[in-house]
Amino acid sequence: MKHDVDAQYMVPLSRGDQEAFRFLYAKYRVPLTRFSFYFVRSEQVAHDIVQDVFLSVWQARERFRYVRVFHSYIYRAVRNSSINYLKGNIIRQRYAQNTRAATGEWLVEEQYYAQETANVVETLVAKMPEQRHRVYMLSRYSGLKRDQIADKLCLSEKTVANHLHLALQQIRRAIEGM
Repeated sequence: MKHDVDAQYMVPLSRGDQEAFRFLYAKYRVPLTRFSFYFVRSEQVAHDIVQDVFLSVWQARERFRYVRVFHSYIYRAVRNSSINYLKGNIIRQRYAQNTRAATGEWLVEEQYYAQETANVVETLVAKMPEQRHRVYMLSRYSGLKRDQIADKLCLSEKTVANHLHLALQQIRRAIEGM
């Protein structure tokens, strides 16, 4: 078995040595946060998970007298906590969706938001320059492809692509501002 360089801190940690704990925390905090982020995709949640795991280490410090490879232990604990967070998050989301669906609450909110968004898009499209307006309408409402729009309006495909890009960019900005 590979000798763990952290083994020398296990007995002092198990006796409540705060310096040993601080050393281990300082050594592992950043890499463990990155490791947890890989699972949870949230810097704050990853940071909280690492904090919770180290709190658990401190609270159960007497057990660490017998831990030989701290690195493996701490990474496994963070991995398990990250996965448990994800499982809990999925359960909470399903519960919230089921609750909203049962009450009909989400339908009203989503319908309202969808209608507001549609109104904003409709107003923006109506105010677009004529060529951009035509290109957008042919693309989104008639379902034509860029090459078909280019042929129909006697434009290059690059010009059609540029008009679509500008139109979508304008719509995206407006929706983000809602």
